Amino acid sequence: MQKLFFEHAWDKTIGQIDRDKITTLFQSIQTEEDIHFLFLWEAQNHRDEHLVTVLIHNPSAEPLKLTQTPITYQQDFKTEKTALFTLPIQVPAQTSMPWTFIYTDQQTEQVPIYLITKK
Repeated sequence: MQKLFFEHAWDKTIGQIDRDKITTLFQSIQTEEDIHFLFLWEAQNHRDEHLVTVLIHNPSAEPLKLTQTPITYQQDFKTEKTALFTLPIQVPAQTSMPWTFIYTDQQTEQVPIYLITKK
């Protein structure tokens, strides 16, 4: 059974309103069979970097390790950015975990392994 997990730093710093939004969304969705990323929200920081927050779903029986993994962000089915990401922790098996990917000016031309879609 899929469970919701907040990484330690997230667990300490996330506000109750955002925690409730993520928990409610997690409880309302049916997890697919494949690893996928569900768009939650986006923002720009003071360095003009694009922050995209997602719920990573790992329904597999193995932990998910992202190391220099190309991930594309799309809006309205148009590719906006592709960058390489390394998560400092693994997403445990059969677990969903919120995460924020920070897209800087450094992009990659590599074919993405995962896709974040904002419709």
